Amino acid sequence: MVRLHWVRRLSGLTKMRRRDVNVWAVCGVSVWLLISTWLVTSKQNLGGPFASWDPRKSWSTGWSTDNGTAAEKVDLVESYREFYYGTKFEYPDPYTLQKDLFVVHVGPEKGRRLASVDELEFYDSDPRLVWSVVFEHLLQDRNGSGSLPFSWYDWADFRDYNKLLSLKKTDVPCKFFFQKHFDSSKLAEIEIEIGEFLFELDRDYYFDAPSEDSSADVQDRIADACVSNPRADAGARSTVVTALKDKVRPEVYRLQARNHLLNTVENPISITIMDKDSGSWQFNVERIPRKNILESGLLDSYLQRKEVKNHDHVFDLSKQFAEFEKSKPARAHRVNITEISEEERNAFHAPSTHIRKSDFEFDALTRIQELESKIDELTAHEKAYLNSLRVSTQTHYAFAPKHFREPSDLSDFESLGWHHDARFFNGAVFQDFLDARTRLDSMIRTFQKFLKAHGLICWLAHGTLYGYVYNGLSFPWDNDFDVQMPIRHLHIMAQHFNQTLVLEDPREGNGKFIIDVGSSITTRIKGNGMNNIDARFIDVDSGLYIDITGISVSSAMLSDRYAAEFYKFRDSIGTEIKHADPNLIANETDIPLQVLANRMDSDAKYTEEDKKALEKLVTEANKEMSSSKSPSKYYSAEQRYNLNYELDLYNCRNHHFLQYDMISPLILTRFHGVPALVPNQYITTLRKEYSVPSRYGFLAHKGNTYVPEFRYWCTSTVLKQAMNKKGTQEGIEVVNSPLNSLSIEDVGLLYKNIAELREVELLSLLHNSRKQSTYRLKELELQYANGTAHQRIEELRRLEEQLGSDLCPLTKDPYIQHLQREKWRALATPNDPSSEALSEVDLEVATDLLKWVELMHSKQLPFLKKAVSGENPESRDYNQIDGIEGNFIFRLDPDLRTKEDD
Repeated sequence: MVRLHWVRRLSGLTKMRRRDVNVWAVCGVSVWLLISTWLVTSKQNLGGPFASWDPRKSWSTGWSTDNGTAAEKVDLVESYREFYYGTKFEYPDPYTLQKDLFVVHVGPEKGRRLASVDELEFYDSDPRLVWSVVFEHLLQDRNGSGSLPFSWYDWADFRDYNKLLSLKKTDVPCKFFFQKHFDSSKLAEIEIEIGEFLFELDRDYYFDAPSEDSSADVQDRIADACVSNPRADAGARSTVVTALKDKVRPEVYRLQARNHLLNTVENPISITIMDKDSGSWQFNVERIPRKNILESGLLDSYLQRKEVKNHDHVFDLSKQFAEFEKSKPARAHRVNITEISEEERNAFHAPSTHIRKSDFEFDALTRIQELESKIDELTAHEKAYLNSLRVSTQTHYAFAPKHFREPSDLSDFESLGWHHDARFFNGAVFQDFLDARTRLDSMIRTFQKFLKAHGLICWLAHGTLYGYVYNGLSFPWDNDFDVQMPIRHLHIMAQHFNQTLVLEDPREGNGKFIIDVGSSITTRIKGNGMNNIDARFIDVDSGLYIDITGISVSSAMLSDRYAAEFYKFRDSIGTEIKHADPNLIANETDIPLQVLANRMDSDAKYTEEDKKALEKLVTEANKEMSSSKSPSKYYSAEQRYNLNYELDLYNCRNHHFLQYDMISPLILTRFHGVPALVPNQYITTLRKEYSVPSRYGFLAHKGNTYVPEFRYWCTSTVLKQAMNKKGTQEGIEVVNSPLNSLSIEDVGLLYKNIAELREVELLSLLHNSRKQSTYRLKELELQYANGTAHQRIEELRRLEEQLGSDLCPLTKDPYIQHLQREKWRALATPNDPSSEALSEVDLEVATDLLKWVELMHSKQLPFLKKAVSGENPESRDYNQIDGIEGNFIFRLDPDLRTKEDD
């Protein structure tokens, strides 16, 4: 079948060529097809040239007792178990100088052994290599005064881009990065030289002759976006992408974006190294020039200090980190945010935390004066923040440029481009469900640890909060996260961390995330609609992000959902202006749109483009005004600000309103296994935006089903197959009970059927989420328990203290997952274990999951009584907590406001 695809592809090639195509090019492509056929059949990891990688599906050939030693078979099966069901942060093999760094791993010289650093042309930026070199450099900088050399090459994923850097003969022109799809002749030339696929996902697209991209379209995309580097040799070094253009396929845009990141994207201001969730260290980096550890000489200096000559050397990250942690540079660069109060620092430790109403106001003009008064003392971050405040306060909201860019027009990618930052896009990650879940889990866990480490107040919001309600996890179909911050804390984060690269504690993971705060955060209304998001926490290896929105008082028209509050207090508040927006400059940025439009006609500083944009904005504003149901629509902007202030109503720039008592006090919980904060009235908060069912239990929503016995959302089609009601699934037992009324036996049968159906990704998530989802169930039982609010808060505190630290990640570190995958590729042969051997692992996991449910049902689950001790009078067996009385608990919020809160 694979060869048939390649024959079809060959027969369609002429459709993609000009009529005057050189016959030798066709011959070359034919050779490529033959070689590619060999690549397809030899890559055991793919299970076909365009399949998402799945070790079990690739292990389809027989495994007889004569093939391989027993130890090798056990090792392979255990590798499978660890890949899918393990979440431990542990490198599968050490990283060494001779075996890893000094061996070429991709390209035409693959396998070549290098004699010295001088022969290195490219390398995989394994974290153990980069961290060891960087920590050694920091240890030598006793004064801590110098900036750290920096290149994105060391801190982002360039593994596949290295294939282009390895080319010796093949040129990679600008056209290659800007065509809608790769030109087959050029792709053939590259893949023949490197001896492997340039990319793996969705290769079947190239089997069906795609329409040729017009030269005019390609030239339009290239214009002002790419230049040739005459000093470079062949390969990707000969081309520099200076601007990003989508309207191409994901695999094309991926390499375009990596080139742009390597050559054009500005370096961050600093790197912030996490110390677990207890603090961090921050070091400025050199913004110009770009130098990786090889180009800067840091690698060579490291090897000289380690006296590495004729013997191998293990890059021991743990040893280097231990030395760094105790060093003078570490003490000198410890982050200390003086603006954070002791209560705020304790927010991720206390069961509930009050927020001050003043946290929802911010006076940017006064802050500018304060910073200018000590200009010589400002850090690099504070200087950048000051400049940003100046620009933001002097820009009318009508002209605020769009800050965040997403590759929203990618071809054949549905609308998924919106879920990526354009600069850091690194391929169609959502085509590999496990990889996407792994990256999302790593990102939210690191972000929450970052918040806790610095005392920054932030809570789960929108769909992220909605997902949390059921099992303490995001919805499996969500492709990003949403959080909200009081405006004061947004500014604190901007002042100290905007444009820092946050590096996960290397003892816990390898996450790398850029904090990017928008350029118009003093505007607190929707404005021109292009900047509803205030900041993002962006994974530089994938472009996935967390949306961060500031919550503040503003002059936004009140949502009709708050009409009752408006009419209740309207007369007592009146229309007198007692509180004004402190961020506006009189007669500059406070001008109404229509007045501004009239002024523009006689002001030469405005361009025709400005006038057209404003005209469109005025039209949209008038249309919104005519259709709005807001009770404050006829108030002036000044009156609306005063009204919202008096009503304690705050909003984000997309005009989602929150009332102060809905938010404060914030409640400490666990999300994806780490501490997080949620509004105390989280059900009311969600109902202002969604239709939240009152019932906790079986639910169906847009092709997904929440199974309370699983405490997880599953794809409805998979559940239907696992139920096998019609008996059409061969080898799958029929589950007779309905999904909304499962017995313990039915649950066990469902687990078994999911394993038999080889839905290993779902089984993996069910297995790895069981502690977090069980914790959330007990949390719900405590939140809705009888007694006083104070008693409930105290019980939640004990739950966190006894069980919170025992929660595990939902997935493993993405880089560890990559290494495990690569190790499998190196080990796999046609005589590897059959699917039957691996199914035994899945069935064992299904049995373990059933045992967990049975022990919960019998109130004997060890996890829930782990901390029970006669020495600790506060310890509890949480098996014995009464379950939820009735299923309609979400009719109301849990009562978590104590008398002290009122």
